[in-house]
Amino acid sequence: MLVSEQRSAVTTMRTVVALWYIGARSAADIVRTACDLLVAGFDGPALCELAAAPYDLTDSEVPDLLEPALRDIGLPYHVPGSPSARFEALAAVASLTLSHDITPSALVVHAYWNSDEGDEFALPLKQFHDFYAFGSHGDAEGDEIDAKVMAQARRIVEAIPW
Repeated sequence: MLVSEQRSAVTTMRTVVALWYIGARSAADIVRTACDLLVAGFDGPALCELAAAPYDLTDSEVPDLLEPALRDIGLPYHVPGSPSARFEALAAVASLTLSHDITPSALVVHAYWNSDEGDEFALPLKQFHDFYAFGSHGDAEGDEIDAKVMAQARRIVEAIPW
């Protein structure tokens, strides 16, 4: 297996888990992604157990399987809803924005609805919510705001501690 394929599989798992932390992905998505990691060449008893879990696994059952499986592949586990879990979700959405999988406005909407007032990385994004939600400004101003959002997305991704 190519290293780039393994890196891609880990990135996908990180994204799926980060979005699960905020309720935007299901337990079944995590199980499917664990299977993808095995196909990519990863191994470990906890990862195998997670990949073998039924798709109807409940969200309350996920942490017991997920935390050790993430250790198997070198990723941190965060308590869902915690500040660190919200940052992981913000970083995942910022990465999707930088890869042009979603729009800058989607990142702003995510930050607006999924962060606390004191979140230093989401706060600069939240200021653009009204522009995207209600604005009907010219293309030049929209391009300028998109560029500012993309710059903040880069700062967020650069702040990922691993």
